Amino acid sequence: MRRVVAIAGTCALLLSLYGVDRAEAAATFASLAFQQQWQRGEAITPNFWGPLATARDSQQEPYKDAPSGQRLVQYFDKGRMELTNGSVTNGLLATEMIQGQVQTGDTTFEHRPSPAIPIAGDPDNPGPTYAALGGKAKTLLVASPAQVGTATQAIVSVAGDVSVSTTNAAAPAIIAVYDDATRHNVPKAFAEYRATAGLQTIGYARSEPFFTTVKVAGTPRQVMAQVFERRVLTYTATNPTGFQVEMGNVGQHYSQWRYGSSNAAPPPPTNPVTAAPTLNWSGYAVDTKNVTAVHAAWIVPSVIAPPATGYAATWVGIGGSATEDLIQAGTEQDIEDGVPTYYAWVEALPDSALGVSPRRLPAHPGDLFSVTITNMGGNEWSATLENRTTGQHLSLTITYQSCECSAEWIEEVPEVDGVDNPALANFGAVTFIEATATVGGTVRTVADLGAGPLALKQRGKIIAQPQALRADRESFTVTYTP
Repeated sequence: MRRVVAIAGTCALLLSLYGVDRAEAAATFASLAFQQQWQRGEAITPNFWGPLATARDSQQEPYKDAPSGQRLVQYFDKGRMELTNGSVTNGLLATEMIQGQVQTGDTTFEHRPSPAIPIAGDPDNPGPTYAALGGKAKTLLVASPAQVGTATQAIVSVAGDVSVSTTNAAAPAIIAVYDDATRHNVPKAFAEYRATAGLQTIGYARSEPFFTTVKVAGTPRQVMAQVFERRVLTYTATNPTGFQVEMGNVGQHYSQWRYGSSNAAPPPPTNPVTAAPTLNWSGYAVDTKNVTAVHAAWIVPSVIAPPATGYAATWVGIGGSATEDLIQAGTEQDIEDGVPTYYAWVEALPDSALGVSPRRLPAHPGDLFSVTITNMGGNEWSATLENRTTGQHLSLTITYQSCECSAEWIEEVPEVDGVDNPALANFGAVTFIEATATVGGTVRTVADLGAGPLALKQRGKIIAQPQALRADRESFTVTYTP
């Protein structure tokens, strides 16, 4: 990919944006009321509930005080919506998990052990878990006196052991609010976030705030965390502004605990494959004839410093493996002087890339994006970019002569105008799903095609490493390896 600093004002491509009405996707919601609450949440901040693509289907769940003893529920990554006696409520999922109680009615509960599921970070994070918070770290759940103006000092190990920090806490960790209802202190960062997100969604604090270390995209990071009635919040000082406070995947965790399965994507494999080194690509590619379509989806990764300035492009394409022609589209995640930017783009080499205006198709960290490039006959191609989180997509018609001789699913350090040897941005990890190509009229997975792994190597070191293909034969992860 060739990155241009300014978004092109003229281009030979014909663009048409389809503003997808949410009503078109209403069938994926359990009820219109759930859809409306999902929209309100996503308007507050991206990934407020999690993308529809990873939500559970609607289901009836036993609830003693609902009509006929059942109520309609739907699980999302970040929580659960319930239709209880005509009103939409949000379950006290975090409370139930740390207390080891499944609520089955207004005042009835079913006891089961708290789950050994990490409250934050990668799915294979060793902890702390909900079970640890309800066990070794249960002192944090005990009602505490108001301490407004003091600093968060508790530290919780991965095993749940509690100690006290002696370092001065930054302003976000200073206690700003005391929840009289549950008698717990809330630091400034979480109090401000809850004021925006709403008490109905977050709930009152169920624990005191604490610091802990969790693994994020394979890298240990110190975070401040706190359990609330409905959500678990974390604060990461090194995250970009606007994304420092995040909500854990409580909906996924609870569903896994209650039903024995998880809606989350399986954790990234930890067995990197032996990959051919390249100067700027990491992922999978295959040389083959008659490639007429390529497709994949991924969650837009968040980029952080260091490096303070770096560039990363996530894309699928046809051609370019051993030829000069390449038609491709994807998202770019850049950080310049510590300030991250995200956008979608398309390119048909040798033309420069066309950055898509965020007003036409926004791209934010955590958004689930998909890209499909298809030959419509002769030299006519279409490219469809969809932000499944916002429900918007962009359709493009391109007149282009392709060799149709290779397919790629790639994380790349792009060329940047005016920058010699640009650095790869720290994107953490990105997981490609639904990675397929149409060859000879048949849709085939990455594994079916025998695509080979590629690793990005700079200055004698691998800095972007593909992982092994997952069991579905069409998903894989690329990790940043500083």
